[in-house]
Amino acid sequence: MSLIIKMIINARLKIEGRKELVKKVRDWLAKNALKAGYNSESINDLNLAVTEATTNIIRHAYGNVEGKPIRFDLSINEESLLLKIEHNGKAFNPRQYKKPDLSRPQAEGYGIFLIKSIMDKVEFEETENGGKIIFEKYRLPDTDSGSKKIDD
Repeated sequence: MSLIIKMIINARLKIEGRKELVKKVRDWLAKNALKAGYNSESINDLNLAVTEATTNIIRHAYGNVEGKPIRFDLSINEESLLLKIEHNGKAFNPRQYKKPDLSRPQAEGYGIFLIKSIMDKVEFEETENGGKIIFEKYRLPDTDSGSKKIDD
């Protein structure tokens, strides 16, 4: 007899916005995504997106002033992973965003482009105290399992 258990994970993390703490965020996200059955390819994509978002918050929202709070709220269910990242800095205005011209390489400016390429859904919101980024990554059929099978 086997029993199917659906994985539902809710987790929170708060850090001081410091570049050396980005690894802590990646490790936290990877641990939870792995526990929920996401494969290594999806976890690598998630880590790239969260690295870009976190460093962009430090650099742009906080003007390179480190030590300001960044909050991460993670929800994973059988269909997708939802990550909300909140900060008290200057909110990103997606209407002012211009996709980089890939035929004219430049040293920077690819963060939002990469995040939108990697994630299935990306939203930017202005909040009362700053800004919020919301990522969603759907499970890949046959590769990311939303449930674990336990055999007796």
